[in-house]
Amino acid sequence: MRKIGVQIFIVCALILCFGSPQCNDQLSPTLKNEPLAGFTHDQRIRINGVGAATTVAEHPSLAVWARTSGDAVEKHWEFFSTEAWLVYLTGLLALITGFLALYTGKLYRATVQLGKEAQSNGEDQGKKMEASIREATRAASAMEALAEATKSNALLLPDMLSKQMRAYLQVEIGQAVHQAVGIKFAASPIIVNKGVTPAKNVCFTLNAAILSSNMLPNFMFEDRGEKTINDAGLAAGQHFIISCIVAERYSEAEVADIVDQNDKSLFVWGTVTYDDVFGGAWKTDYCHNYNFFRDGEKIGFNNYYFQRHNGST
Repeated sequence: MRKIGVQIFIVCALILCFGSPQCNDQLSPTLKNEPLAGFTHDQRIRINGVGAATTVAEHPSLAVWARTSGDAVEKHWEFFSTEAWLVYLTGLLALITGFLALYTGKLYRATVQLGKEAQSNGEDQGKKMEASIREATRAASAMEALAEATKSNALLLPDMLSKQMRAYLQVEIGQAVHQAVGIKFAASPIIVNKGVTPAKNVCFTLNAAILSSNMLPNFMFEDRGEKTINDAGLAAGQHFIISCIVAERYSEAEVADIVDQNDKSLFVWGTVTYDDVFGGAWKTDYCHNYNFFRDGEKIGFNNYYFQRHNGST
């Protein structure tokens, strides 16, 4: 379109340069014989200083005046005169202006359509941005909740770690012996560290007695002996044997009654206290029951944990 406009401009410029006004000197017979009697003196002077001529034919330049005057003289249209070219170029300019108006209208409609599309795209982009902001808000809330959970876990971790890693002492049954020549009833429980870290300052109490079944419901398993206090440690998986002897010595008849499990049996109980490596202090209560029986010439025993005074912290 730009090239076509340039070409039209060049053609019009060439036409204006090489086109010149044309005066038709070939006057019609009527115009040639037109007398000057109808012209005033001033009009004759303006017509190239002609004042003595009597007809248009005597001075050809009078044709111009005749064509432009209001008198009833014959006039001719010249297709290549300056006036004609001016008309042609004006029409061409009007045509070009019409094309420009047409394309301006198309450009306007395209601009309006582009604006609508931009508005639609802006609305879609705004909706997507709102959705993105909502998702970002949800993610931030989730991260905040995760941070709070992590913080809570961090606070709980030391306590959980100490519970999982600390020392746990328990007292196993061990061995027992019945009264014989030079021997009293006695038992040897075993303190075992079932935890994964050492126990420190392991202290304990030991009590042993022959108790009848009618004494058990109301019997209080209290410490009768002194507490063994030391700063000994017990490593994980390590065990330590403790022994306790019944203070009384029984007659042969009483020993036979105990061995035959008629009513009485051997009980050993006490408490173990210790510290763990995390600074905690703990204790374990224990109570074991040993029942003797005859196996031919030999005497053996069965044992179990009594239902009371067995617990730990």
